Amino acid sequence: MLKYFFMHALISAAAQWSIQSAAAAKYADNPFCVDGRLAPSVFMIGTQKGGTTSLVADMLRQLPLSCGVTLPNEPRKLWKEKHFFDNGECKLAGPAACYKNDSVVPEAGLEAARKHYFSHFPLCGSRSNHKKSSKEQLVPEGAASMDATPRYMRVPMAPRRIMALYGPDLAAKLTLVVVLRDPETRAWSWYRFFALNACEGKPWAQDQLEKRFWFHFNNATFRKWVYAQIGAMTACKARGVPSNRMWPECNSETGMFAGFYAAQLKEWLDAGFLPEQLVVVPMDCYVGDGPAEAIRIISEAARLKVGKSIAEMDPKYQPENAKRLKVLVAGGNKLEAAAANRHAEAGIPLFAAKALKTFFRYEGEAVAQLLRDHPGVRVAECSRPHFFKPCGTRLQVNGTLSREEVDCLPSFDESVAKIDAAVAEKQRLHELMKTEDDGTRGGLMRNGEKW
Repeated sequence: MLKYFFMHALISAAAQWSIQSAAAAKYADNPFCVDGRLAPSVFMIGTQKGGTTSLVADMLRQLPLSCGVTLPNEPRKLWKEKHFFDNGECKLAGPAACYKNDSVVPEAGLEAARKHYFSHFPLCGSRSNHKKSSKEQLVPEGAASMDATPRYMRVPMAPRRIMALYGPDLAAKLTLVVVLRDPETRAWSWYRFFALNACEGKPWAQDQLEKRFWFHFNNATFRKWVYAQIGAMTACKARGVPSNRMWPECNSETGMFAGFYAAQLKEWLDAGFLPEQLVVVPMDCYVGDGPAEAIRIISEAARLKVGKSIAEMDPKYQPENAKRLKVLVAGGNKLEAAAANRHAEAGIPLFAAKALKTFFRYEGEAVAQLLRDHPGVRVAECSRPHFFKPCGTRLQVNGTLSREEVDCLPSFDESVAKIDAAVAEKQRLHELMKTEDDGTRGGLMRNGEKW
């Protein structure tokens, strides 16, 4: 009897070793399983106030992705945004996450930086390779990690820092996702978000706006902020900064300059990333038609299976973001976070809208030209018009730019003509401006609702 007991134990141990060896072998084929951690293979790099949180929620529900964890000394709001490559973690993590000036390597060196950054993400490989005392869960086979920090896109050094940390070979396997929103409405949304939070005393918001632009925020203050940004652009032109370098040479971080998407995307391509690694999601398509096309394109680029989240693949695996996902999709279709998370924003104040249109009048054409120059970029297109495709034809057909798309883009002369037509109404709009400014005071509209 004892003989059979030992034989059974031996067979069970052999079977367990075989299973662990098979798992280890499968993970050995995953280049992103680095030192026992599943390094991010997907980056959501932008754009801020472009619907990225909603898209991340949709991705986490339909793709086997993990945003990792927040470390003990980090705020929980960093559940999806690690802010490592934009120097946002410097105060929290010290030299391992601090980039001095425009350096591409943190002060503590690449080895310490890798160890700290990758510690945010799940364990991978065989359990026998990790400490038995560790309470962390192994990520299921076939899963991937994602860093969704939309600020990366507008930080000039971010692509080079990622390239340095990963190395050119592994960096060439990354998938970079960017949601592009009309820069005019993005600027309005950005201002409202930061002005309201600055008024509530949040330091991170007050750092982004001068006090005069949020202390008594209303439509008039927004218009003054827009005019100040235009003034900054004029000063840059006077210094000889060319139009296509307003970002980053004039302003790389705050406000309207962050809407120069073409220059920012070019920075990532110039850093060594391939066009095929970029996935562009027009926000109008995503919000209007739902996430299906965006999820399909992202899954193809990242080589991920659509249909199941990590928790559905392995019920024992409960990611940190589980509760946050429930909040994001509450009251809406559980497969479409955009439907639940989208919010109505009042229209852009009239005179500010005209100024924004002037500021960004060439940006749609600039983005379209960038895509024509780099046809390998994947675009989650739809039949809807949007700011870099102002008519209803498809941008790409089987990866090739269609003739219809090129013909339907407005010329610079057409854009300027529309602006001139709006300027001709100046006399009539003069009275509207006064009414518009009287409509808001201290963040409240005339009907008492929050601005």
